[in-house]
Order: sequence, then C-alpha cells, then structure tokens
Amino acid sequence: MAAAAVVGFEDVHTAVSWRRAHEELVRLSAKRAGLDFEEGRWLLRAFRSGAHRELGYGCFHEYTERLFGYGPRLTQEKLRVAEALEALPETAEELKVGTLSFSAVRELTRVAVPATERDWLRAARGRTVREVEELVSGHRAGSRPGDVPDASARQVSPEAVEMAECDAQHLGHLETSVEAGAHAGTHVGTTKKPARATQTIPPALRRRVLRRDGGRCQVPGCRHATFVDVHHLQPRSEGGANTLENLVTLCGAHHRASHAGKLSSAGTPSEGLRFLHADGTPYGHAPSPAIAELRTRAYRALTHLGFRESEAKWALTRAPLTANVTLEHVVRQALRELARDRN
Repeated sequence: MAAAAVVGFEDVHTAVSWRRAHEELVRLSAKRAGLDFEEGRWLLRAFRSGAHRELGYGCFHEYTERLFGYGPRLTQEKLRVAEALEALPETAEELKVGTLSFSAVRELTRVAVPATERDWLRAARGRTVREVEELVSGHRAGSRPGDVPDASARQVSPEAVEMAECDAQHLGHLETSVEAGAHAGTHVGTTKKPARATQTIPPALRRRVLRRDGGRCQVPGCRHATFVDVHHLQPRSEGGANTLENLVTLCGAHHRASHAGKLSSAGTPSEGLRFLHADGTPYGHAPSPAIAELRTRAYRALTHLGFRESEAKWALTRAPLTANVTLEHVVRQALRELARDRN
C-alpha cells in the first residue's frame, strides 16, 4: 500500500513537471517571437539613422556583430524581414504576439505582398517551418499559395549561399572616400595645361604601409581590405610626417570617423595602436551614445573655432563629463584645458 502511494506521488510529480516545462516553453516561444519583432524594428531604425556611423563603426554588419554576434547574412535577413513587415501588418502582428515564429515569417515575407498576405497566412497556419519553406519554394513575390510553382524561382540551398559568400562579389551600397583636392577644377575654354598630378604619400611608402598592415583596416574587428586609405595619425596640417610610424591603413568609414571626431587612436604601429570611441571607451566596447554624440559635437565646435584635430581630441579627454552636462559646458571645459596647456 505504501509502495503504491509512493508510485502515485511520483506520477503526479512527473505530470506536474512536464506540464510546467511545456507551459514555460510555450511562454518563452511567444516571448522570443515578440522580441524578434522588436529587434527587427529597432535594427531597421538603427540602420536607417546610421547609428553605426555615429558611434564610429566601419559598417552596420560590424555594429550588429559587436552587439549580438550576428554574421552579415543574418543581419541582412533581419533587416529584409523588418522592412517587408512594414507593408504586411497582419503578419507583423502574428510575429509580435507569437502566433508565428520568426523562421516562418522570414519565409512568408519572401512571397507575401499586401494583396496576398491573408492567403499566405491562412496557408501557413498549423504548418511547421519546414512545411512553410516547401509551401513558399518556387513562388515569387505577389504569387498565391495555389499558384503553380516556378522551378526557376526555387531558393538555393544554405550550402550554396555559404559558398557564394565565401568567394563572390557582393552587390550593395559601397561607401568610398575621396581625399580633399583629388579633383582639381579647371575653367571651361582655358588653354592652361593642367598641373601634373602628385600624391600626398609617396607610392613606395604607401606600398610599405599597406604591406605592413596586410592591406587591411587596422581597427579591431574591421574586415575591409578594399578601398582602404592610408591615414596620418598626426595630421599633415599639424606637421605630421610621411613616416611608417605616422601612417596606418584605415577603411573609408573609419577614416571619416577619425576626422569627424568619432574615433581616436593612441600609440604607434610598432608599439601597438589602440582605438577609442568618442566617449573614450575602447573600440568595440559598448559606448555611451549620449556622451559619444556630445563629444563629437564638441569636437566639431572646437575645430570650427580653429583648433587642430589633435588639440580638440586631447582637450575633450581632459574635460570629464557629468550627468546632465550641456554642449556649452563641455566646450568651455575644453577651452580652459587648452588655455592652461598653452600657458
């Protein structure tokens, strides 16, 4: 009798355990879908507003890799889905409340348009993600679930995509930079012979810098190895020389960020370079957006007043920021530091 009672108790305990586990997993599944919806919406807003550029990152893919560990392919998919959901309110709501998973919504957004959205949602309900993939396969955007699949429109396998990303050209938005004075203007109709082109950095020295840096941007985590620039750590306008120790390879985005006050560096190539966000945190760490923006604006104000880039950056590192500080206060602090240094 006692043994039977023990067995009965264990059965009840086991039943409660699996039911509780199932309920929690259902709750987490819905919560995860809702978070996927929120994440996609804010990722799209961050991309459109250029949040990565404001924080000094080289590209949006690097920004999301630092935040979430996402690869370029996953980031691109999340942005695509978020943009598609702007025109598919019912699908967006199903993801938001957890009726559909992100994986299912990802497939539906490949084919659904406002006029066919409800048809695809009805066809997808109750199906597994694999079944939704098969339902979508062979259809183009605008087609309906009952249309005859087009073999030429079938999605390629993930393995093929990985191979293409390993060795292929990616078509997209390319950010390039042009050095000031690269294009010399001439008056129409003049007969003056244009001046011979010259280069800021001697070609042989530039090749040595690129060879030393492996032809890649030297900012940690940046993978850019095309359209790279050779940057003067101490600006030429401040007497910076064309020497190996004063030159470093940067991609166009990080080069612009450096001259805009959103990125700074310390050290030398031989001893080791450290890169910092505008708020003073090491590059790649989570910077404070408010402080970074405030210091960037203060940097622009100081350089507009005629101070050199290095002077402005140095003064801002000496001007500690406190809560609720204003731009005027930061600039005044920096000016006091500059005046004290010159005296």
